[in-house]
Amino acid sequence: MQTVSLTATLRTAAGKSAARRLRRTGTVPGIFYGPNRQSTPVAFPAKEFREQVGHPESASLIQLQSDAPELNGKVALLKDAQFDALSGVITHADFYEVDMTQLIRVPVALHFVGKPAGLIHGGMLQPICRELEVECLPHAIPEFIEVDVTALDVHDSLHVRDLNLPEGIRATFDPDLTLVTVASPSGGESAGPAEAAPVAAGGGKS
Repeated sequence: MQTVSLTATLRTAAGKSAARRLRRTGTVPGIFYGPNRQSTPVAFPAKEFREQVGHPESASLIQLQSDAPELNGKVALLKDAQFDALSGVITHADFYEVDMTQLIRVPVALHFVGKPAGLIHGGMLQPICRELEVECLPHAIPEFIEVDVTALDVHDSLHVRDLNLPEGIRATFDPDLTLVTVASPSGGESAGPAEAAPVAAGGGKS
């Protein structure tokens, strides 16, 4: 996982009015917290966040740059972010401090790639899980886990145990948990709560 930098300052004023004043100046309120620290109100530039961090789905380790010693150099994960529904501009963020020497559990997105063999029989790719929780050191967190569905015929499935995870990364889910299946043309028996989704001729990616 890549590491990006983000300027952060301590935030002294609290409340909705103070938050609105911050946003009018292009600054966003947030919270910095962790297992060994109390929640600390922070603020950061919206433009810098957009350029450096982007959207929560594009996960990165975030190294804070600050004049405040209690923030400067700290590394965090973006745990939650709120965006304006109309403009898409970030309005608040929660940053979780991580210890680079300690194992951490995080959800990682699954990317389903390839054209399932069952497609020629009218099958439909049916993702059951869109992400997988893994345990690893922070620097080893993958941006996503690629799941090759090429060999799946109708009624075939892939499970957690079938994944070839990189060294140092362990899945915390049940090894027998179904991640994806190819449903029969008639719908057949559903393998999980997700709705069946057709796969494009060039391959499916989630």
